Amino acid sequence: MPTAFSRSATWLAVLLASAALTGCGGSSSSSDDDHDHDHGHDVDQSLTDLPGRLVISAADQSQALVYDLDSNRVLDTFQLENTASAVYASPQGRYALLPQRDQGKVQVIDGGLYIEDHGDHLHPYAKAPQLLSTVFEGTKPTHITRHDGQMAVFFDGDGEGGVNASVQLFTDASIASGQPLTLTLENAMHGTAEPMHDHLLVSWRAPEASSSLPQQVELYHAHGDHFDFETRFDTQCPDLHGSLATEYGAVFGCSDGVLLVHKHDGEFEAHKITNPAAMGENRIGSFYGDDDDERVVGIASGALWLVNLEQRSISPLDWSGAAETELVSYHFSAEGDHLLALDSNGALHRFDGDANFAYHGSVSVLNEVPTSTGHARISIASSAEQAVAYVADTLANAVKVVALDTMTVSNIELPLAPGKLAWVGFDDDHDHDDDHDHDDDHDHDHDHDDDHSDDED
Repeated sequence: MPTAFSRSATWLAVLLASAALTGCGGSSSSSDDDHDHDHGHDVDQSLTDLPGRLVISAADQSQALVYDLDSNRVLDTFQLENTASAVYASPQGRYALLPQRDQGKVQVIDGGLYIEDHGDHLHPYAKAPQLLSTVFEGTKPTHITRHDGQMAVFFDGDGEGGVNASVQLFTDASIASGQPLTLTLENAMHGTAEPMHDHLLVSWRAPEASSSLPQQVELYHAHGDHFDFETRFDTQCPDLHGSLATEYGAVFGCSDGVLLVHKHDGEFEAHKITNPAAMGENRIGSFYGDDDDERVVGIASGALWLVNLEQRSISPLDWSGAAETELVSYHFSAEGDHLLALDSNGALHRFDGDANFAYHGSVSVLNEVPTSTGHARISIASSAEQAVAYVADTLANAVKVVALDTMTVSNIELPLAPGKLAWVGFDDDHDHDDDHDHDDDHDHDHDHDDDHSDDED
């Protein structure tokens, strides 16, 4: 796996070399007409060194703010239609999507830092953040996943109300234009979807099933403005919950194991990786990993399991202190190097992805961990260009900044109690932030022993 330094250095060298050839001119390649692109001036090369911005939703009110990590100040605060249930960075890192699950809406904040391809050169911009007027709608936006420069928002639908589940597939360009590619499914389900190049893997639920969870996976092919159905894989995945896509394939959590879908000789195949006996009655319900690694980490009732996609094996990931504390939140660093796990005592633990997820210690981050219910988890985000993580400290109206190389902590004071976080900024490869978990604040009967107990939906 290339190091974070090599990825950033290579990208910046190409960007700055091409930008130095000419000043800006001509038309913009962006489809967002709400921005003045200020063509005709020389490139400010210092822009690409900016550390990015945080989009932070309020925990208990319908607001979100954008915090600039360069000037260390709040740039703007926006009034949302409802309290955000999550915050996700877009595939190229320019936008933040803020789903409001119970109200069926997804609002978007333009973080203001982005790169445009002007044909003969690339141009960085640093603009004021904006709340876009476009609002994406659908019933219960829940699982949100990202891969191959695309983001899939899965809307669960409403079985009692007769509203089918659907998927909206985004790129940064389609977020700007307000025109995602949409797929409507046959019924409602608590499902998931994973983009795989020009294909989409989507969960399938039998119409007669009593559970809201799916049992199989279907394959669709994107063709222009629509999807064509290709196949439904025969391999069963009972009580499907949680998914992740990497270059090695896509994994889905099942009550009896992990379903792996990957390409072999140009064709998609499905295989079941059976749960080991040591897992007992538990099962993996969420995954974390890097796009370029054949190994991903699965979470089963707070325990960590290493899933090897090439060897098709599942083994326990042991770490010091696991028997004494409960892990309550997880995040895979955007640089693709570290799995981070926050425990119930407020300590953040680091696992090294480049060393088979070996345990590399912890640091105390939160003085007090708030009580959570359902799937509510403490939000963790990370920079795509620096080895830095951010942890929401809701009770102290702050964000804790963790330097991952030294495991030292500093503090950002805020005018509100933070709920969810996302890092936005210049990013050549945002797929390294592959912590594909669901929208955290919903309650469902998932019919499985997952990390949290749930109420009937």
